[in-house]
Amino acid sequence: MKHLSLFAVPVALVLGISAVAVFAEDKPLVAKGFEIDSSTVRPPAKRPTALPFHKGIGIFWADDPKDRDDIVRFRAQRVFRYLRTLNANAVSITFPFVMNGPRSSRVTADRIRTPTPDRLEIVLSEAVRYRIQATIRPTLDEQTLRSTNDWRGSITPTDRDVWFASYQSFLLPYLDAAEKWRAAAFAVGVELNTMEGDSRWNGLFTEAERHFTGVLGHDQNFDQFRRKRMIKHALGLDLYPELKLPDTATAAEVTSGLNAWLNLSARGPQPQLVISETGVPAADGAYRLPYTYNAAKPVNEQVQVNWFKAVCALVKAREMAGVYWWNVDFDGDPKARNRSNSYVLTGRPEVEAVIRDCFR
Repeated sequence: MKHLSLFAVPVALVLGISAVAVFAEDKPLVAKGFEIDSSTVRPPAKRPTALPFHKGIGIFWADDPKDRDDIVRFRAQRVFRYLRTLNANAVSITFPFVMNGPRSSRVTADRIRTPTPDRLEIVLSEAVRYRIQATIRPTLDEQTLRSTNDWRGSITPTDRDVWFASYQSFLLPYLDAAEKWRAAAFAVGVELNTMEGDSRWNGLFTEAERHFTGVLGHDQNFDQFRRKRMIKHALGLDLYPELKLPDTATAAEVTSGLNAWLNLSARGPQPQLVISETGVPAADGAYRLPYTYNAAKPVNEQVQVNWFKAVCALVKAREMAGVYWWNVDFDGDPKARNRSNSYVLTGRPEVEAVIRDCFR
């Protein structure tokens, strides 16, 4: 998705205790109800059975290397406990990597915001503890692309051989971490429109399969799906179609608009299709440009509520394989009241109620 600003049973021991945290300088010293110690968590012997339906939440994680490992573990536990209150059984973990401009032939970890593979293991271990199946989604950050009005779907590396080699080197340690903790899936590409169809993906996927035995794929942006430019390794659809609807449109009208859009590419049931990411800002105009966030827009929570209701109705009517709602901020307190017009769904009781009902 192009932004202008930037996918069981609960563990009774963990979920049966109310959580109270004591902070000093934003660092949790005591966390009653959260098991900060990792000694009780071990990598699973085998990958969990595939989910019949993905009740998913997407989290965005920009790591801070100054945070201690126990801070990361505390936040992971807080997020996954929250996801359980929404009846979720799956999570997609999105974190950024970078390029030095849209024509650069190399990708790298951002030294401040990209979590290390070891830090990813901490989060994955907590997903195991809470019995939530994880999909890993490294996603090209757009901060270094904005000076040329580009986004991740418009990159044109000068040397594609070098780019793919660089990208593969970046991905392999994360694939190894995902394999160790038996993650369900790994999105090797996310919304990389201009790179789709390149034969070099075959070599990258072949190497990825040596490191990760779960589901491998590419999450495709809505415009590529609409153009029927499906790629060999398609995994999910990031759903942000432009609907010509007023802010006063009802959830039923939004559902009708989504169905009409989908009918242009695929009619009837879609049992293999997972909505890998979808959401809108809680703002006026979001139906028309759901992929665009503008902090200056007036807050309109009903727009977000209706979008979630509509997508849930679409997914169930089309018998899809699941949906991942965007998004939850990894570092944020899920209980804090959300008064912004952002994509973040936490702190909005009406949105949370829609998700619980959808995932019931």
